[in-house]
Amino acid sequence: MKKILVSAGIATTLMLAACSNPDNKDSQMRQEEAPETSEAQETKGQIVNGLRIDVLNQEVNERITEEETETLYTFTVSGKNMASTMNGLGSSDFALKTTDGDMVELDYTMAMFGDEIEPNETLEGTVTFALSEEQVPAKLVYRIGDNELAEWDVKAQ
Repeated sequence: MKKILVSAGIATTLMLAACSNPDNKDSQMRQEEAPETSEAQETKGQIVNGLRIDVLNQEVNERITEEETETLYTFTVSGKNMASTMNGLGSSDFALKTTDGDMVELDYTMAMFGDEIEPNETLEGTVTFALSEEQVPAKLVYRIGDNELAEWDVKAQ
């Protein structure tokens, strides 16, 4: 009887030890992965006035009309409200700066977004700019009024 109890105790101990190792490795992997992910996100986003703004995607297309051909630069933008109060974000807060220093306003014929964001919530949408053949984009600019608060490099096509 004692041998059975001792054997059962050893078996239970081995099972517990075997089960605890994978969990530790799993949590170590998660801990090691987390800093890499947050570092990658920090290099993309900028925090301005309590909003963390990320440019998630850039797309380039051509719009051909009877009069001219324009290049459309569309950016997917995400804003997370890091503040404790509501914050607003919208397409009209962005402009596209060209290499010659001109500011190009939104193309109001394309899809836009804008709304108030609750604390710890995220709003995502697109901003689109139409450039003529001679214009070359340089920076996507987040601004309030005439104050340029943040900017991101643009890949010219």
